[in-house]
Amino acid sequence: MRTPILCALVIAIALTLPLAACGPPPPPPPTPTPIPPTEPAVPPTETSEPPTPTPVPPTPTSTPVPPTPTPVPPTPTPTPAPPTPTPVPPTPTPVPPTPTAPPPPPRPSTALLVVINYCGTPFYFTIADMMYEVPGNGSVDIQLQPGEHSYTVSKPGFSDIHGTIYVEAGVMYSYPITCPVT
Repeated sequence: MRTPILCALVIAIALTLPLAACGPPPPPPPTPTPIPPTEPAVPPTETSEPPTPTPVPPTPTSTPVPPTPTPVPPTPTPTPAPPTPTPVPPTPTPVPPTPTAPPPPPRPSTALLVVINYCGTPFYFTIADMMYEVPGNGSVDIQLQPGEHSYTVSKPGFSDIHGTIYVEAGVMYSYPITCPVT
């Protein structure tokens, strides 16, 4: 009886072998997990102590634990400070200068004597210890202190003329000199 079962088994294996080669590969065999050796049990004796159990470390699980996300605190939005008004100094209004009356002219301290030469040739006029050359047909302006002054008119070839003149400050005097016709 064994023979027909064995034959049937061999036939079944023979038929499945070619089919197994056409199909997907078989899954890999599971890897055996080693079991730590255990110590043989020693019968207790009167002097021996009971055996101390050896702790077995836990086997790591193959399921990974996803990390727990830590929420990031939101960053505060910067709020711009409100602008502070800066007072603008008022523009100064230009003040026109106040018109002032011109100062009165200073009180003159001198008099003006204009010596006029109607002769065709120059002569010399001396007054207040100063000698002036008056050109022919010309004139000379002389500033004098107020008061009485002595003068001299001199020309080579002619006799000198002497005289006295009184002048006041701020007044202009004209003194013409003519020559005699010869």
